Amino acid sequence: MADGFDINDRDTWAWNDVHGVAVKEDDYLLNPLNAGSYYQVSKGVLVLQPCGASTVFDPTFAAGPTCSPPADGLEARIYAWAVARGQVTDQR
Repeated sequence: MADGFDINDRDTWAWNDVHGVAVKEDDYLLNPLNAGSYYQVSKGVLVLQPCGASTVFDPTFAAGPTCSPPADGLEARIYAWAVARGQVTDQR
């Protein structure tokens, strides 16, 4: 584990430049500055989408991306998703 890294604290994640991440139409990206919002690709443009109060963007939800209340283990699943997509460099 990298020094200072905390899987539950997105401020400690090693974020990659979003412009280097391959995205497809109607795809999603985490917002590194705010867990309560996300980016959706629409016509090749990243569009900021807000989540409701007290929720975070959850791209791992079985039925598809959604906004969910924070829960145990959620950040670890989101981190793994972001690493697999190239949005975050794995620090584990």
